[in-house]
Amino acid sequence: MEQVERGPLPAHATAEGNRTLPEREIVQAGYLAAVRTAMIAAVFCCVVVVLMAVNTVKSRAYDPLNAPKLLRRQLDLNRDPQNTRLRAEVRRLDREIRTAYFRSRRFAVQGSYLLLGGVVVFLLATEVARALRPSVPLPLSPTVEEVAMAAVQGRRGVATVGVVGAGLLLLLTVLSRNDRAAEYARAAAAGTGQGGQPAVASVEPGRDGRHGNPAPGSSSVGSAGNAVASDRSPAVAAGRVSTQGDTGTGTVLGEPAGAEVRTHGSAEAPATRASTAAGRVEPMPAPLTVLLPAGGEAEWPVFRGGAGFAPGASAPTVWDVKTGRGILWRAVVPLPGRGSPVVWGDQIFLTGADASRRAVYSFSVEKGDLLWQTFLPAPSTPPLKVQAETGYAPATPVTDGRHVCAVFPDGLVVCLSASGRILWTRDLGRPENPFGHAASPVIYADLLIVPLDQGKGEDTAKSRLYALSLTDGRTVWEVARPVPSAWATPLLIRAGDRDLLVLSANPWVIAYDPRTGREQWRARCMAGDVAPSPAVGGGWVFVCNQRAALVAIRPDGTGDVTQTHVGWQFDESLPDIASPVSDGAFVYLALSEGLVICVDARTGKKVWEYETVAPVHASPLILGSTLYVTDTEGTTHLLTTGGAMQLIGKASVGEEVQATPAVARGRLFLRGQKHLFCIGGQ
Repeated sequence: MEQVERGPLPAHATAEGNRTLPEREIVQAGYLAAVRTAMIAAVFCCVVVVLMAVNTVKSRAYDPLNAPKLLRRQLDLNRDPQNTRLRAEVRRLDREIRTAYFRSRRFAVQGSYLLLGGVVVFLLATEVARALRPSVPLPLSPTVEEVAMAAVQGRRGVATVGVVGAGLLLLLTVLSRNDRAAEYARAAAAGTGQGGQPAVASVEPGRDGRHGNPAPGSSSVGSAGNAVASDRSPAVAAGRVSTQGDTGTGTVLGEPAGAEVRTHGSAEAPATRASTAAGRVEPMPAPLTVLLPAGGEAEWPVFRGGAGFAPGASAPTVWDVKTGRGILWRAVVPLPGRGSPVVWGDQIFLTGADASRRAVYSFSVEKGDLLWQTFLPAPSTPPLKVQAETGYAPATPVTDGRHVCAVFPDGLVVCLSASGRILWTRDLGRPENPFGHAASPVIYADLLIVPLDQGKGEDTAKSRLYALSLTDGRTVWEVARPVPSAWATPLLIRAGDRDLLVLSANPWVIAYDPRTGREQWRARCMAGDVAPSPAVGGGWVFVCNQRAALVAIRPDGTGDVTQTHVGWQFDESLPDIASPVSDGAFVYLALSEGLVICVDARTGKKVWEYETVAPVHASPLILGSTLYVTDTEGTTHLLTTGGAMQLIGKASVGEEVQATPAVARGRLFLRGQKHLFCIGGQ
C-alpha cells in the first residue's frame, strides 16, 4: 500500500489539539465573545451612519446664510428700526438658528469619533475572533501557496473594512462642514452684545415713504451679511389680482326646512385649475353655501358666523376705548372665557367659567344689560386640569333663537331656552387630551352636533361625533372617528345637492352627512394637534394646521379623495389656533406669531403678508370687503381684501382679546379679558 506522507500541522491546529478540555472551553467562550462584539460594533456603526446622515440633511435647515424667515424679519426691521418687538424677534431667531447650527456641527463631530471608535472595535474583534477560531487537525498539510493565499485574503478583508470605514468617515465629515456659514455664525456670535443679541443696521426711509439709500454712517446689510434694504412692499410684491367671485346671500328651500345659507362664490366665475400630484383638479362649478340654523341669515348664531365671512355686512372701522369713540357700550362679564359671543335678535350669548363655577350669559344688544345668567352644575371632582391657553370656557355656544347650547372642557353639554332655563344636560365624559373639549358645537335642523376628538394615535377609537336631539338631548346618531385629539369646529355646507359636515383632524379631513352621520368622503392631508376650523370659498374647502399645510379640497367626491380632489397645498407659514377665511378669490391666514398671510385661492401661491407685531389667537373675519384681524393686545387691524393689501386702520379696546368677534346689524361685538364691547358708528 502506498504511504501518504503527511506534512506538519498548522501551528494553531497543533495548539488546539494540545489544549486541555477546560482550555478549549475558555478559547471557545473568547471566540464567541469576540464574534458578538464584532456584530454589535457593526450594528453600532450602521446606526451612527444613519444618525449622521439624518443630521446632515436636517442641518441644511439651520444654515445661517440661508434663513428666509430671519432675512424677512431683518428687512422689516430695517423699514421700522424703532420697532422693539420686531428687534427682539430678530434677535431670538438669530440666536435659535446659530444654536441649532452649532448643535448640528457638534453632533457631526461627535458622530465621526463614535464611528471611528466603532470601526476600530469591529476590526479588533474580528482579528481576535480569527485568532481564537477553533480548528480541527487537518488530514493533509496545506501547501505553502494555500497558506499564503489565505493570509492575503484575510489581510484584504481587513483592509477593505478599514477603507470603507475611513471612506464613510471622510464623506460624512465633508458633508457636515460648511465653513462659510460657520465663519458667519461665529462672527455673529462674537459680534453680539449682552445676551447674544446681534447688531442690526437700520435704513432710513426715502422721501416717498419707501426705504431707499442707507442713512449716512449706516449699513444696508443686516447681521446675516446679506443686503436687506428693499423698496418693494410685500403687499404688492406679487402684483394686483383683481378677479374675485361674486358674493351674496340667499335662502335655500328644501331639507332641512327653512335652513338659511350664506352663498359664497359664483357659478359664472371662470373655471380655475391647480396642479396636484394626481393631475389637475377643478373647483366646484357651482357656489358652495354655508348652512345656518333656520332664520339665522341676519344673525351671528355660531362660531365665526358659520365660516368667518359676511359679504353684505356693514361693520364699524373706527373706534377707540380711550376716547370712547365708536364704543356704544361695554359690560363686565362675571366669569372669564375664551369662547366668542353669538347673536340672535336682541340677545348676545356667551359662556364663562373657572375651576369651580360655570355659567351661560345673555346680554342686551341695544344697551349691554345682563338679561340673565344661568349657573350650571358644578364641574366634576377632581376638577379637570386645563391649559391656560384655553381655560374653562374655550368653546363658543350656538343658538337657533329658541335654544342656546354650550360644551365645556370636561364633557358637559347643556341646552337652555332663550330665557335661560336649563332644558337638558348631557355628560359625555372626561376627555383624554391636554386642553379638554374645546371644539364648538353646531346646529343642523333639530340636531346639536358635538365633536369630541381625544386620545393619541390614529386608531385609538376614542374619538366620537355626536348628533343630539335639541328637544331632549338623546343621541340621534353617533360615529367613531379614526383621529386623535383635535379642537376644530365643524363646517356645515351645501355642495351641489348634498349637505356636508366637514371636520378637520390628524390625519383625516372627513365630510359626513349631517342627517345620518354617514361618511361621504375623506382626505388624508393634516398633521399635528389640529385647532383651526375648515373654511370655504371659490368652490373649495380649505383646511390648515401649523405642522401640516393649507390644503384646498373639492367637496364633491366620494370615498378617499386624497389623490383626486386635493387641488393644491401651501406649507410656508401656517396658523396653529386661528381659522382661515376666504372671500372666494383669496385665503387669509392669521398666525399666532402675528403674521397675516394672503394666499391665492386658485393657485395656492402667497400674494402678500402683513405683520401685526402682537400675537393673534382670534380668527380673522371678512365683513363686506374688509379683513378684520384682532391681536391679543386688543387691537383690530383692518385690511383691504384682494391682491393689493392696504391698511385701512387700527382700533383698540385696550385689553387682552382671545375670542373671535361677532357682527350683527352693523355692530361689532368683541369679548375682551373682562368686558364685552359693542362697537358701532364711524
